[in-house]
Amino acid sequence: MGSKKFRVGVSGVSGIAQMLHLPILSKMANVEVSAVFDYDYYRAKRIAEKFKIKHVFNNFDDFVRSPNFDLLDICSPVNLHFSEASSAIKSGKHALIEKPFTQNAIEAAAIVELAQSKQKRIMSLMNLKFRPDAIALKSLLDSNKIGDVFFVKAGWLRRNEKWQQKAVFQKNQQGVIMHLGLQLVDLSLWLLNDPNVRTVKANGFRQIMKSWVEDTAFLHLGLENNVSVALEVGWKLDYGADFLYVNLLGEHGAAKLNPFTLLTENNGKLVETRSGETIFHDDPFHKSYENALSHFFYCLENDQPLQISGAEIINRMKIIDAVYESVKTGKEVELT
Repeated sequence: MGSKKFRVGVSGVSGIAQMLHLPILSKMANVEVSAVFDYDYYRAKRIAEKFKIKHVFNNFDDFVRSPNFDLLDICSPVNLHFSEASSAIKSGKHALIEKPFTQNAIEAAAIVELAQSKQKRIMSLMNLKFRPDAIALKSLLDSNKIGDVFFVKAGWLRRNEKWQQKAVFQKNQQGVIMHLGLQLVDLSLWLLNDPNVRTVKANGFRQIMKSWVEDTAFLHLGLENNVSVALEVGWKLDYGADFLYVNLLGEHGAAKLNPFTLLTENNGKLVETRSGETIFHDDPFHKSYENALSHFFYCLENDQPLQISGAEIINRMKIIDAVYESVKTGKEVELT
């Protein structure tokens, strides 16, 4: 990394901030976490002491106007992302925003437009595409190892957990589609070099948790060139363990993520190649955050374009808006 030191303020210090953002940022040579904000002052103070952070706030207006940092890392609930990101940009600060980026495409477009007008950098932390095995899979697909892909089936199934029942999810009527499905949509389209999505059909279910939001969902994306993407996501499935998978079928073979596998034909025989355990021995989820955060600061320091553009962020949120419309109406939705 370079010599420039970035001063970061972190908003919202529960959950993901404690598990990933703060531990990773505190070890980066070119980053100083200089301020934290949380409405729970005692939690913010406790976390600040743990990570040796100098400035603690429980008033957001005072926090965002503070001269003690120049980049805001937003780890707060999604219903606060739009207001916090907007305030940060207006205060002259860049913004790194945890997924989901915003509650809908309208909010996403407004943030992107504001950042462009103020010449500030923003990034949606869509970390799955920064997994080491996902990067390797993308390289394999780009080298045409399995030919043109015509079908993708992916899923993210989580065990019985309680965090997803937070009131903020129920308040915004957004469940597993927004919080897991969005990431699978992003990963799948990135692997395919971002083809246009023509149609969306989705079903959401609340039968397991009996909550206000969907805990299980099935999505189908109809892409250009007759390519199909089928996705399944679940928050409370007795699957035995959290499981993320991506399977791709191409004209000349197939490829899988987790475990990383390539299936090709050689002299009329099917050949299966798997990665050795040592290639991806680190936790791919944790590593994806390390890679994503490093990417953001590298691009800031070297004035390079971010892998996740503003147009891409808006596009992803439009797709999710269409997914929820399909769940509500029970009909296929066309995207323009």
